[in-house]
Amino acid sequence: MEFRVPVLRDLPRDTPSFTGREDLLARLDRLTGPAIVAIDGPPGAGKTALVTHWARTRHHRFRDGVLYADLQGYAMGPPEDPAIVMTTFLNVLGATAPASTEERAAVLRHLLADREVLVFLDNVRDSSHVQPLLAALTPCPVIITSRQQLTKLVYHEGAERLTVGPLSEDAAKELLFRRIGSRCWDSPEAVAALATLCARLPLALRIVSEHVAARDTAPIEDLVADLRDAGRLLDAGPHGDDVTTSLRTVFSWSHRALSAHAARLFQCLGLHPTPRFSAQAAAAVSGLGHEHVHRALDDLIGAHLIQQSAADRYFLHDMIHAYAADLAASDPESPAALRRLVDWYLRTATNARKHLIPDDHPVPLLQSDVDLRPRTFGTGAQALRWCLDERSTLVAVTRLAARHGLHNHTWRLAAAMEGLADRFIDLDQQVDVFELGHESATRVGNMKAAAGNLNNLGKALISLRRLDEAQQCFEWALPIFHEEADRYGAAIARHNLGTIRLLRGDPRRAITVYEEVLTEFVEMEKEWSQGHVHQKLGDCRRALDQLDEAARCYHLALALRTKINDVRGQGITLAALAQLNVAQGNVGAAIDYCEASLRVHRQTADQANTAQTLCTLATALTDREPSQAAAHAQAAVDIYRDLNPHEHAKALTVLAAIHEKTGDLANARDTWALVHRTLVALGDPDAAEAERQLRAIERAMSGIPDPRPDSTKIVDSKDNS
Repeated sequence: MEFRVPVLRDLPRDTPSFTGREDLLARLDRLTGPAIVAIDGPPGAGKTALVTHWARTRHHRFRDGVLYADLQGYAMGPPEDPAIVMTTFLNVLGATAPASTEERAAVLRHLLADREVLVFLDNVRDSSHVQPLLAALTPCPVIITSRQQLTKLVYHEGAERLTVGPLSEDAAKELLFRRIGSRCWDSPEAVAALATLCARLPLALRIVSEHVAARDTAPIEDLVADLRDAGRLLDAGPHGDDVTTSLRTVFSWSHRALSAHAARLFQCLGLHPTPRFSAQAAAAVSGLGHEHVHRALDDLIGAHLIQQSAADRYFLHDMIHAYAADLAASDPESPAALRRLVDWYLRTATNARKHLIPDDHPVPLLQSDVDLRPRTFGTGAQALRWCLDERSTLVAVTRLAARHGLHNHTWRLAAAMEGLADRFIDLDQQVDVFELGHESATRVGNMKAAAGNLNNLGKALISLRRLDEAQQCFEWALPIFHEEADRYGAAIARHNLGTIRLLRGDPRRAITVYEEVLTEFVEMEKEWSQGHVHQKLGDCRRALDQLDEAARCYHLALALRTKINDVRGQGITLAALAQLNVAQGNVGAAIDYCEASLRVHRQTADQANTAQTLCTLATALTDREPSQAAAHAQAAVDIYRDLNPHEHAKALTVLAAIHEKTGDLANARDTWALVHRTLVALGDPDAAEAERQLRAIERAMSGIPDPRPDSTKIVDSKDNS
């Protein structure tokens, strides 16, 4: 039987824009002998393009050519039968195919013996799909591509497995530049955003580059904004004479190949408000039991539709998440699945709160007939870790619940985040959450809950320095608490109104309010709230320069907080004692209190109070260890940058003062300039003082002395102190 040499044109055409992949090409270069290489990766990752490019550029290694077959494992129709592939290969080799599959395999093995042939089996459904062919191809190296991880081939055939993931950032941008052209040079940030939107997957990049190139008069920035709509991105591609190629179509092929449980879970994950989730959340939304959900997760990982980032943390890319969400939108069972999901987060957040907030004013339970298993926690550290992992999801779930009319869930979710959100959620999100909580409680007629969320909203507004709005929240909440006969809630609202007095520069009237509510808290035996009041009384006494009395109040607060194991509260009081000792000139004691406070803040993941304490420590260390002082101030600046713009400006002020005191005038000037810009943007009246400091530094750097203040200004300065 004569052997006819197959030719390279049996391969798919090489991709002209092939970019990157040097590491994978190098691994394929190490292919020797009759090895099997199983290449997997997500839809659109460029698996076929990789092998085609490698085979075409290394054709000298395979003197007798390449046999190629597309097994159509993810096409619209049925997968290609391995027996048909054997027949095709035999025909290419000039032989007639015998009747039985076993005979075909035997003839094929014989024809390939001692021949330098590479076999490329593309788009394989799974290991079972390709195994009948491998018995016929034992004399040759075989490269297989699939969207599925072919672990059975690794275990039973000794295959080497390679995964084709996203392109590198540079390679992704290069691919876009090649197709879009010179317009990219004027919009490098927009091109980088396009690469990110596409998850740096070659197919998505080619679709998007064609989309942009076909609209050559539109600014790339505008097209990026349009494609940020996930549905728009999924459907981009069909134009000209191709009305079928789109990411939605490609993803649909992978979805159809899933098992029933994996397909159900994938669709339900579209209801999850963020692309990141845990196995327990997946079980809740899908209704699958523990064993089934873990098997389904494994199937989705194997199909490259989800990825695992930690022991119990998984994620989907935004494009794939959007596709799953579209599937869920048309499922009549989705409302029940969504309720299960929100229920699970509410119950788990409530369980976490019990470990982290030592108040005796818990969030009321919501009765449900859904059989769920919310997470429980053995320690406060476990509960805190969960809250940190899920902080963005908790905000998103609250919004999701409100959007779908689950108002009894919404206000409870918001209430559960009181005392937790201010540790690690930015202020704008806190305002959003508590506004939703207030609105939802009002909609269901639970006015006590509405007032509670108003209280929480007011505290977030205080941190944003929106004192008028905060005061209005407390003044609206107070009569509601009276009408609901909620003495404790009313006392808290009055306490918060006392804080408004203190922040408006009236500590004496604040003391009057605090002492009145302290009496009520003592009568109600609310020790957690008593600790808060003693802390605020200390702040008032410090503002009045009554430092010994302030110390007494702080120590009372610390004793109460220690007694009831209010760990976070202890850290706050220790920081206040540090500030007090700085004011008294007791630098050593201030440093000790700061270090003790920081240990607590790190234990409780209290970002805001960590930053505040770092500022105090920086001030205390300025004369002793100026370099350490600057480092602590910079750390506070970094924490506050994304947390609280007003406190960010204050931390910058501390850093600027340290630079100035140590003679680093260039850094002092730059930092004061940043303080000034920040305060101007915030509309803060202290911007004028920041500008004065900036001009003084600039004069000092130029050698021009400061203007001599007149006597009126000296008197004003003393009066203001």
